[in-house]
Amino acid sequence: MAVLTPKLIKIEGSAEDVNDPHIRMVGKQAEVLSGFEFVAGGERTGRVMFDGVEWPAVWSDDPSIQLERCDRVLVDKIYEGRMFVKHVA
Repeated sequence: MAVLTPKLIKIEGSAEDVNDPHIRMVGKQAEVLSGFEFVAGGERTGRVMFDGVEWPAVWSDDPSIQLERCDRVLVDKIYEGRMFVKHVA
């Protein structure tokens, strides 16, 4: 019979995964390269540059804000290979 302790069981929670390489990007700024037009499904998608790497991005903030090339945006999260960005406060 095995005894399982909390150290051996992965418990679902809200804690961030320290092994996730994208965690370091959240809260940092990226530069708008292009796009952020509405597409099917209601998302505003575009391209941003972060740390010398171009990323597909999704605007996750106020839809009335217009974005231009070279604008700065804040990385909100990385999900399914896309960078979700919002307005720099």
